[in-house]
Amino acid sequence: DERLFCGFIIDLTEKKKNEAEVQRRERLVTGILNASVDPLIQINSTGIIQTVNNAACRLFGWTMDEFLGSNIKMIVGKEHARMHDMYLKRFLETGVAKVMGKKRELKARRKDGSEFWVELSLKEVETNDEDERLFCGFIIDLTEKKRQESMILKRQRLVEGILDATVNSMFLITETGSIVEVNKTAIENFGYEKDELCGKNISLIVGGGHAANHDSYLKRYVQTGEAKVIGKNRELVARRKDGTEFFVELSVKEIVTEEGDERLFVGFLRSLTQQKAYEAEIKRKEEFSEKIIESARDALLVIDKDRWIKRVNEAAVCKYGMTRENLCRCCLDWLLVADDAEWLKTEIGQYLDVGMPFTEDKELQAKHSDGSWFPVSLSISELKGPNGEVLFVIFANDLTMAKKMMQTEVEKTAAEVLLMNVLPESIAMRLKQDPGHIAEHHHCASILFADIVGFTTMSSKMEPKQVVEMLNELFSIFDDIVDSYELNKIKTIGDCYMVTSVPSKADDPHDDCLRLCDFALDMIQAIHDYNVKFPHYALNLRIGMNCGPVVAGVVGTKRFLYDLWGDAVNTASRMESSGIPGRCQVTKAVVELAGDDFVFEHRGMINVKGKGEMETFFIEKRAVPRKGILGNTRKMDRSQKKNGSTLNERSRFSLLQSLKMLEMAISESTITSSNSGPPGLKPGLKTMDSLLVEDRVDELDEFDELDESDEFS
Repeated sequence: DERLFCGFIIDLTEKKKNEAEVQRRERLVTGILNASVDPLIQINSTGIIQTVNNAACRLFGWTMDEFLGSNIKMIVGKEHARMHDMYLKRFLETGVAKVMGKKRELKARRKDGSEFWVELSLKEVETNDEDERLFCGFIIDLTEKKRQESMILKRQRLVEGILDATVNSMFLITETGSIVEVNKTAIENFGYEKDELCGKNISLIVGGGHAANHDSYLKRYVQTGEAKVIGKNRELVARRKDGTEFFVELSVKEIVTEEGDERLFVGFLRSLTQQKAYEAEIKRKEEFSEKIIESARDALLVIDKDRWIKRVNEAAVCKYGMTRENLCRCCLDWLLVADDAEWLKTEIGQYLDVGMPFTEDKELQAKHSDGSWFPVSLSISELKGPNGEVLFVIFANDLTMAKKMMQTEVEKTAAEVLLMNVLPESIAMRLKQDPGHIAEHHHCASILFADIVGFTTMSSKMEPKQVVEMLNELFSIFDDIVDSYELNKIKTIGDCYMVTSVPSKADDPHDDCLRLCDFALDMIQAIHDYNVKFPHYALNLRIGMNCGPVVAGVVGTKRFLYDLWGDAVNTASRMESSGIPGRCQVTKAVVELAGDDFVFEHRGMINVKGKGEMETFFIEKRAVPRKGILGNTRKMDRSQKKNGSTLNERSRFSLLQSLKMLEMAISESTITSSNSGPPGLKPGLKTMDSLLVEDRVDELDEFDELDESDEFS
C-alpha cells in the first residue's frame, strides 16, 4: 500500500555554468559578426547557408530567416550560379583549391535581381567533427571601388587621348632621364615604337651635340634646384630615329607625386619645322619686298599721323638729296612748300576725323636738300604699324621728267599737226616711219589747177591783210571740199590752187576722176556763194583738169613739199591757163575716164602752149546726181578742230609768224608784180617755197574762235 519514490539528483551548476558560457560566447560571436561592416556567410559542404550576419542581409536584401537553410547559389550571379555546386563538390573530392584561401572578384546577385561586383574571400572552418565540413565566406562590396576604378580609367583614357591628340610630342622621364611614358605624337614625330623609347634615356632624342651633356644638366637641377630649362620654353635641336635633326620648342615641368619619393619630369616638344619654314618664307618675302621697295623709282616715305618721317627708300634718299638718318629726323612738312604742307595736314586730319578718302595723285612741289624745288605726284594710303599705331605710306613720283616728256610730246604732236597740214596724211605717216626719200609712180592720176581771174590786179589795190583774209576764207572753203571728197591739196601758188587724187585710198582711177570732177563743180558753186556773201570782190575761177601718169614724192629737208611731176601735170596747168572764167576745161582723157557719169560740152580744138592743137571739153554737169557736200561742212569742221585741237601756244606762235611771212611776201608781190619766179608760175610771189606757209593760215580762224581760257593739249 505504500508507495515510495526515489529521486536522483545531479548537480547542474557546472553544466549551467558551461551553457551560460556557450551562450555568452555565441552572443559574442553573433555580436562580432553583426558588428562587422563586411558581409559574412557560412555554408556547409552541400552549400546550405548556416550563418549570416546583418551586413549580408543589408547588402543582399534578404532577411536572416530567408538566408538560413537556403543554398548559397541564391546570391551568386547568373554566370556562376549553376556551376557553383560543382566547384564545391570538386574541391571536396580532390582538395584542389582554386578559390579556397584566395581572394576573387565575381558578380553577386541581390534579392531584386540586380548584380554587382564583390570580392570573395573563402576559407574552410576547422571543426572537431570530422563528418561536418563548414566554409566561411567574407564578402566585400566592390560597387564603389568599381565606380572609382571606372572613373579613374575614364580619366586615364581621357588623359591618354588628350596626350595622343595633342600636336606636341610628350615625354615623361625620371630624375635619371629614363623615359617612362610617351604619347602618340612623339612616336610619329621621332619614328620610334613606344617600346623602343620607354626605359631608354631621353638623350636618345637629343640632337645638336647636347646628348652627352643632357644627364649632367638634369643631375645639376636635381642637386641644386637651379632651373635653366625647367619651367621655361627653349628652342633646341631634336634627333629622329633616322638621324635627321629638326628644331623643337621644349617646355619642361616637374611633376610632384603624392608619395614625394619620386621625381618625374614631363616635357612637351613642339616641332618648329613648319614655323621655321614659315619664318624663312616670311624673311624671304620681306627681303624681296625690301628689294622691291628699295628698287622702286618712286620715293617712298612712311610717316606718322603728325607727318614725321619713320622710313624711306633709296629713291627718296636720291630724290631729296639727304641721308636716311637725316630724312627720318624730318617732318614731311619741311620738304613741301607752305601751301602744300598745309594741304597735307588737312588731308590727313580729315581722314582721321571723318574717314574722308585721300586725294589721288595730288601734284605738289617738293624741296631738294640744295634748296631747289621739283614737282611730285603724291599718293597716300594707311598702314598699321607693328604696334598698332596709325602710319601712312606716301609714294612721291617725281614729275620732272614726265613734264619734260609731256612738253616734248606736245611739241611733237604740234609738229605732226603741222606736218599733216603740209602733206597728205598717208604720206605724212610714211615720212614719220621712214624719213628717207618718198617717190612713187601713179599710172593714172587726176590733177586740177584753179586760178582766181584777175587776182594780181585786184590784190595790188588791196591791203595785205585784206588779201590774206580773202584768200584764207576762200581757200578754207576749198579745203573743206577737198576733205569731203578725200582728195589732196598739193599746194597754193599765189592765187593758184592745185588738187590731185593721189595718193588715193580707193586706188580706183575712175572714182578718183569722178571725185575731182565733182570737186571742180563744187568749187564753181563755192565761188558763186562767196560772191553772194561778198559781192564787192566779184571773184571768178578758171579751172583746168587732166588725167595721166605722174611721179609723186616728197622734196626738201627743212620744209617738206609733196609734189607731182610729169606731162599730165603740165597739161592740167595748160588746161587752166587756156580755159574760160567760170568753167572747168578738161582733156579728152578726163572725158574718157569719167564715162557716162558726167555731161561734157565739146569745146573743140585749141592751140595749147607747148602742146600744140588739143581737143578740149568743159564739164557741164553730172549725168547721175550726186549729193552735194557744201552747207555746214566748214562750220562743223571748225567745231571739230576746236574740240580736238592738239595745237599749243608754240604752234600758234608759229602760225602767226607764218602769217607775217605771207603778208611780207604779198606786199613784195604788189611792188614787183613781175615774173621773178621759176618758169610757168603766175606773176606775184617770188618762189613756191615761200608760199607753203599759206597752208598754215587755215588754222588761224580756229584761234579767233578760242578765248583766253582755252587750254591746248
